[in-house]
Amino acid sequence: MRVLKKDKLIEFIKVHPDAEQPLRAWVDAAQSATFVEEIMRSFRQVKLSQTGITFRISSKPYFLSARIKSPAIFIEAVTVTRKPFRNQIINL
Repeated sequence: MRVLKKDKLIEFIKVHPDAEQPLRAWVDAAQSATFVEEIMRSFRQVKLSQTGITFRISSKPYFLSARIKSPAIFIEAVTVTRKPFRNQIINL
């Protein structure tokens, strides 16, 4: 799949340099995937919504929100919070 809006990742890494490795791993998994389910298997904690998917990308509270329009993934936001998974966690 093609990952779009990577500039959001670069900005996040400037503030949180320890997030670089997990974000690179997510991008690698996304780019090598044919279907979003393949990414979901690599990053097992995900939250599905009507507008997209939020992935927990590391053991720290780093989350990446994306919108999928196959064959592209649009990065919406990268955040540091526990809130996205407070009410609903899907372990695959």
